[in-house]
Amino acid sequence: VMKLANPVNLNSEIQIACLPKLAYYPPTNNIPVYAIGWGSLYSDGPSPQKLQNVRLTLYDKSKCVNVAPYSIKNWDA
Repeated sequence: VMKLANPVNLNSEIQIACLPKLAYYPPTNNIPVYAIGWGSLYSDGPSPQKLQNVRLTLYDKSKCVNVAPYSIKNWDA
């Protein structure tokens, strides 16, 4: 979150970002979330000039462990 020194006009390149309600924490299964950034679009690829976003479905760790137990690390330790 940023506080701007001066107001800005919204346009196709400047938009308001939606923040989640506190009620969504801790996360539960099947919640839609968005990942945003300028990271590369593919492995070792260039970074895009325009901010990218993707809608994802959030699952808790217990569901992920059931699907891919070999790739889930214990992040609570």
